[in-house]
Amino acid sequence: MNRPIALFDSGVGGLTVLKSVMELLPCENYLYFADNGYFPYGTKSYADLRLRLAKLLNFMENFTPKVVVIACNTASLHVEYLQNLTNIPIIDVVTPTCKHVESVTMNKKVCLLATDATVQSQKYQQILQKVGVDVVAVPCSDFVPIAESGVCDTTALDIISSKLQPISHIDFDTVILGCTHFGLIKKQIFNVLGVRNYVQCGNPTAKVLFDVLQNSNLLSNATKGGLNIFTTGKTQSAIKVCKQLSLRFECISTVQI
Repeated sequence: MNRPIALFDSGVGGLTVLKSVMELLPCENYLYFADNGYFPYGTKSYADLRLRLAKLLNFMENFTPKVVVIACNTASLHVEYLQNLTNIPIIDVVTPTCKHVESVTMNKKVCLLATDATVQSQKYQQILQKVGVDVVAVPCSDFVPIAESGVCDTTALDIISSKLQPISHIDFDTVILGCTHFGLIKKQIFNVLGVRNYVQCGNPTAKVLFDVLQNSNLLSNATKGGLNIFTTGKTQSAIKVCKQLSLRFECISTVQI
């Protein structure tokens, strides 16, 4: 089954998920959609974002993907809505990440760093509190443009430090990078919060994707895969992050959606 796997995000953050997915499933064909033209998702209204996601899904369906991965925490809040619009299996990043967090936290205290929309949705908090995990949630939408731009100058570092320093004394043992962009600034976050378990969405999501493909007999039988990237904005950010993550792509195209 050599139809492609489609992944999407508001920008380049989802490439951190794609990296993990391609490491686990190197023989698949991938389409990555960076919706830079509508960036960022985390500050959009609930209704407006749903309209945008529906349009994006409709565009992706033209490529007949066998699975769609929502490589974005904010967009993952709408997974049920999107699944009702298509017969293509859709995988979000929140559910797999929560399951992984439950397995790695020892003191059952975690910190969630995510966009304002993700924090306000209470999705992570509700899932984790049901299994006895306490969550300190910090809305960090102002981190997203820093990660997207790839520029961590003094101003950016001050923003990160001022947001995280007030919670650095709390004894949570695990930090959820609950925005796929945040993996790109993990070093800067670590410099403030220090040694903890840092959980990104990529590996847990990749494992769920593998199970879905295997259980549905959709694994590729090819010996080599490929990656094509589409962006609704400028290509420079995606090219830069692909180099940073050692992701090889065949083509990058600008599209209008």
